[in-house]
Amino acid sequence: MNDAQLVQQVLNGNNHAFRFLAGKYQRLVMHVVGRIIQQEDEREDICQEVFIKVFKKLKRFRGDSKLSTWIASIACNTAITHYRKQKRRGELSYNEEPNLLLNEQDSGLNQKIIEKEEAKKISTATY
Repeated sequence: MNDAQLVQQVLNGNNHAFRFLAGKYQRLVMHVVGRIIQQEDEREDICQEVFIKVFKKLKRFRGDSKLSTWIASIACNTAITHYRKQKRRGELSYNEEPNLLLNEQDSGLNQKIIEKEEAKKISTATY
């Protein structure tokens, strides 16, 4: 079953299809979230939150990009939001800073995260 069929099955109410989708992309989500969130228990909670968001927003998936890219962006944005909330509350220690640039293989995603952060800094500074 390809991703378009899988999405359609989920939208038609097939719970087994969503379980299959979650299983298929679980490692991707865990990897993306794990690059930003260091604490294992929080990573697991955020991954669950990601799949809840995927389920709720799946009808908005247009298919312009791969499903994996769309899910990874939700995972990244959710993890960054969680990280910012922790940082604002002062709940982070030095060793919990995201370890973004360790693996060259992930540098594309890391670069996107960094560019997104910079764009937000610029947009908030100009208003």
